[in-house]
Parts: sequence; structure tokens; C-alpha cells
Amino acid sequence: MDKHLILTNGRSGSNYFVTLLNRHPQVTNYGEVLGNWMITFQLYKLGQKLPGTQISVEKYLDLILSSPAFFQTAQVYSALAKLGKGEKPNFKSWGQIKSLGVKDFSINFIKRGVADYFQQRPYLKVINLYRSNSLRRLISLEAMKNTGVIGLERSQKAKTSTVFLPTENLLERLALYDREKQDQFALLQSFPKENVLEIEYETYFQSEESQRVYNDRVFELLGVEPLPLEGKHRKILPQSLEATLTNYAEVRQALQGTSYETFLLD
Repeated sequence: MDKHLILTNGRSGSNYFVTLLNRHPQVTNYGEVLGNWMITFQLYKLGQKLPGTQISVEKYLDLILSSPAFFQTAQVYSALAKLGKGEKPNFKSWGQIKSLGVKDFSINFIKRGVADYFQQRPYLKVINLYRSNSLRRLISLEAMKNTGVIGLERSQKAKTSTVFLPTENLLERLALYDREKQDQFALLQSFPKENVLEIEYETYFQSEESQRVYNDRVFELLGVEPLPLEGKHRKILPQSLEATLTNYAEVRQALQGTSYETFLLD
């Protein structure tokens, strides 16, 4: 069984890819496992406080990516969650899975002290998902904070949303996002290139054809049959920046003459 990992950062489309992969009958992706808000990591931290149960973060990740018991538990948990929403469970057996993985943020690998996790496991298949337009990413984060909506279901009608983006520390926040992106690529600097598929958010979502092409590449990387599938979510802010930002003129003025001015181009 191959192991894969979606390496990304917040508001870069990773939830879309998790649901896309989980719709394939031969793939399972558990989603995030290193965030403090995740049940799995909370249980890991609890185990670190009990005698005889301490393991490193590397072993914690390896266990998730190799344990049939964890797989079955996750299947039951997912099924109960779907039933609670009135949805049909999607049970898979351990034997049918050809690629098993997780997705997480590069900042979490650095924060947990496992920045060299990839170099020590060159057999991993990595989807390096990033968003070039840090301004769009920042606006998406503000929209999520305001609405509590992570992503729209494909069956939901998109609503016109507006965001007020404070400009006091705008340049500092954009610089932080740029550093996160640089750190993300640095984690894979000496990783086997043939095991990495880089996907830019903007290029992927520019057309349905682009999505089909990249989906085929994803499934080829994971060693499974390419299927005509799509993720569950779509963008929550599809409109132009001028229509999205209530203080667009102020933001434009703050970015004018800086390296971030190009982010204003739709």
C-alpha cells in the first residue's frame, strides 16, 4: 500500500482535495492530524502524559499511515458522522485501499519539530498544494472568520459575500504568508522530485479542463485508476476583489508600489 501526503497551508483548497481523494474507491485520506483541534492529536498529547505510551510525532504519523485498526476506527467515525448529517456512509475495506494518506500544513510540521519527516521517508507520494495569491488567501481567511463557512457544498448556491480587510498590518500578514509558502517548498527541497506533484490553486481552479488534467495526474501519482471525480467543496468567494472587499480602494492604496500590488489583478 502506498502512502501519500497533501502538504499545504490554510485556505489553499486542501479540503477540496481530501474529499476528492476519498471519493476514489482505492484511496483514503484522513485529513489533518497535527492540529491541536484534531481529536487524533488530542489523544496523542494525552498519551504523552501517560506512562509507557509516549511516542514521537514521527511514530504517531507512521502509525496513522500503517495501522489497520486506526483505519477501521476512522471508517466507523466517518460513517457515524455521515449518518448524523443524513448522508450515506462510504465504507471501504483495508484490502481495497492502494493509497493511504493525510493532509497537513507545513507550519504544523515545523511547529511539531518534524520538518525532516519527508526526507526520512522518500517513498511518500506528496501533493504540494499552494496558493500563489496571498491576498486572496488572506481574504478567504477573513471570510471564513466572519461566516464560519469553510467551503460551500457544490449543491449550494454561491452568495455574494463581502469582506472588510484591515490594512494596518496588511503588508506584515502578506509577508507572513509568503514565508509560509517558502517554508512549504523548503520541506521538499531534497525530496525525490518524481514523488511530488505541485499544484497551484489558481491554475487548478481556472477551468474544469484544468481540474480534470490535474486530477488525472493526482491519481497517476498515487498509482490508482484515474476516475472522473470532483471534490465536495467549491470557492466561497468567486467574485472579483473589487466586489468582495468593502474597502477595496483602501487596500489598493496600501499595496500600491509594493511587490504585492500584482495580487490585485483578477
